[in-house]
Amino acid sequence: EDAPGRRLVGYVVGVGDATALRGVLGARLPAYMIPAQLVVLAALPRTPNGKIDRQALPAPHVDGADPSESVVAALTPMESIIAAVWEDVLGVERVGVYDSFVDLGGHSLLAVRVTAKLEERTGIVLDPGQMMVQTLGQLASILDERAAQSKS
Repeated sequence: EDAPGRRLVGYVVGVGDATALRGVLGARLPAYMIPAQLVVLAALPRTPNGKIDRQALPAPHVDGADPSESVVAALTPMESIIAAVWEDVLGVERVGVYDSFVDLGGHSLLAVRVTAKLEERTGIVLDPGQMMVQTLGQLASILDERAAQSKS
């Protein structure tokens, strides 16, 4: 649990590449069941009784992203607006065009807050469910298209 709420974090052992594991999980599980972040460990910490010591697990990265991954910054004004809202609501420091709302720790309740803030800043009404399946770039395209339709 962190500032914006709860998010699912997976601790894995024996996996060299968390990105590849995320791909395997994505092919087998619905999006809401895939951890927002995967933390790769050499071994799980144990209590003297041999059980997993949850208190000794390392804290996940605050921004929810793997620091080794590069982030493609927002380029358009709409992408910048969405990135600022996501950073504010999700409590993350950096959001890229290819980031997914769910992967950053978003869930249905936060999606409602995001859509309200986006409507406040852009005047465009958005269904909160669209947050769950879009990357920032895809969402920006949808909002840009709706803004163009409302002008004509």
